[in-house]
Amino acid sequence: MSRQVLREERIAGPLPGDDTRRRQASGSPMALPWSKMAKQPDHQESSGASGAASGNLIEAVQCPRCAGEIDVSAATITCPSCAQTYPRLGEIPILLADPQSYLNSCRRQLTLLERQVGETIQKIEGEIRATDLLPITRTRCRAVIEGIG
Repeated sequence: MSRQVLREERIAGPLPGDDTRRRQASGSPMALPWSKMAKQPDHQESSGASGAASGNLIEAVQCPRCAGEIDVSAATITCPSCAQTYPRLGEIPILLADPQSYLNSCRRQLTLLERQVGETIQKIEGEIRATDLLPITRTRCRAVIEGIG
């Protein structure tokens, strides 16, 4: 497995059907095959009588670092207990203990996607220059470029 494939797998995660042994050998944190991951519970049931029990999830949001209550409807999300500030990705609050790591991962994935889009457009443009291409195929290729560019 190439170094680039391993790097991309760590950024984007493994694809369905990947061989578990390869992931384990590469040191990837994803050691379970997809079929077993689907059987794992996504979350633990909450036994606390917080705002979630009364039905209002917005009031039940807690700081991932100190478990203090935070107001996600505020313009700037800051924990009053530990002073940690949480960013938003668009309108979605990133409520993780280390939100910058998540945002950096998103930036890496976006950079990879932009590079792949550029390479795809170049390949399609190369195909369009072929002399034996049917006009309808040329039109479809241009539509694809327009759609992804």
